[in-house]
Amino acid sequence: MKLEEIKEAIRSLPAEQRSELGIFLTHLDLVDDSNYFETLRSRMNDQLEQSWRDLDEL
Repeated sequence: MKLEEIKEAIRSLPAEQRSELGIFLTHLDLVDDSNYFETLRSRMNDQLEQSWRDLDEL
């Protein structure tokens, strides 16, 4: 299947399914980023309140 065919199929999906697909694609990117998981693991283990203020930066 060509990329353009995939894009066209995605365009025809309902908004909820497109959102779910977006989340899935983001998940695939993050699975390949070991630094992301190491940073997240470090922050989850850090119980200091000030460490959680910028969690959105992840």
